[in-house]
This record gives sequence, C-alpha cells and structure tokens, in this order.
Amino acid sequence: MLARGQSPRTLRVDISFNETVYDWQEIEITDPTRELGADRHTSIILAYSPLEVIAEKLRAILQQKIRNRYRRQDIYDIARLVSARPLMPGQISKVFEIFLAKCHDREIEPTIDMIGDPELYQRSRERYGEMRLDRGGSSFDFEADFAQVAAFYRAMPWPPAQT
Repeated sequence: MLARGQSPRTLRVDISFNETVYDWQEIEITDPTRELGADRHTSIILAYSPLEVIAEKLRAILQQKIRNRYRRQDIYDIARLVSARPLMPGQISKVFEIFLAKCHDREIEPTIDMIGDPELYQRSRERYGEMRLDRGGSSFDFEADFAQVAAFYRAMPWPPAQT
C-alpha cells in the first residue's frame, strides 16, 4: 500500500536545514501489509527527541522579537510535553544544555529573566485561542500554559549569577 501511495495513515514531516540537532531518537516504521520475514520493509527515521523539541521551542519563543514572529503553538506544545511526562532533573539539565547550544547557534544570549519579557508574553499570546479551530474545538488556557512554561524555564539550572 505504502509503495503505491495508498497508505491509510500518513505522517507529516517537517524538514529543517542548517540547524544542528543535539538529541534525536530513531523511529522505526514497518509496512504492516507485509508478512514477517525477509521481504518485510522497515524504515528508520531520525526525529527530534522530546527534550530537543522543548529546547527548540524555548529558543523559538525567545527569538520572536528578533525575527518579528508570533509563536502561539510553542507555549501550548511545551506545556503539553512537560505535563504529559514530568522530566527528571537530569533531563531538565539536558534540555538546558541543548537550549543553550541552540541559542548560541542563533547568537541569542538567554537569561533567566527573558521569559518575563512582556513583548514575548504578548507575542506568544497572540491568536492563542484560535488553536481550538486546529484542535477540534478544545479550549485553551493561555495563562495556565504560559505559567507552566515560565516555571519550567526558570527551573532550568541557570548559573548562580542568573538566579
């Protein structure tokens, strides 16, 4: 089915060039229409790990002012990721390490206070409620989601001069 372009399931892929990926996972995709055996077709896709996604989205939030962008989806996504499976301290440190590297790649000097910038807050909030159209009518609580993301951001292991 897949080879004929008739798959009942599709996978949306976002490909990014000129961006370093620091933490990834392998996703194995097997054609379920083939029997087990030598002719079974399996593909491996390298994808962002959840830690990479969180770090990338935190960096994108900070970069909104620089690039004159509005990133409503990032707050929602991070809030869901950190509440779905709370991270262990080592994982939070890994997110912070990736986040710093991504900021360095884009010449951003992050501080613990940047998440409190009123303009970043407003840019993240812009059209937040419209996501319910994309998400089947679900309601969204920007204030709660932003508070959760800001708390996560501030809880990362910032150097003593930053806290």
